Amino acid sequence: IAEEKRVQLHELVTTLNITNPEVPLLSESGRGVLNYAAEVENELVNMFSLPSRFADSLRFAWTRGIRDFVEIGPGSKMATLIHTILPGAAIHSINTLDPRTAMRVVDELFAFSD
Repeated sequence: IAEEKRVQLHELVTTLNITNPEVPLLSESGRGVLNYAAEVENELVNMFSLPSRFADSLRFAWTRGIRDFVEIGPGSKMATLIHTILPGAAIHSINTLDPRTAMRVVDELFAFSD
């Protein structure tokens, strides 16, 4: 099933116009930071075939000074998990699946950092 999903995701990802992220993204598979479109595409395509290293990814970010984490989507289960792994983290939950709404809220959350 994992290989079938990987192939399906590869087909989908090739239809998207993924560009280099404006801010580095954290690899969920524990491979560090994603700075380029090709890395993001690879991460998306392989997300079902690579083991999840979510806790390792969070700890990696923490050791590099990242203290704020944003969860986008319904519910707050990931926020609870992040708090368990990194009790001192500031966690922001954005309860939406709409990308425009999510980005507007993220901009508002971090407007002070400009």
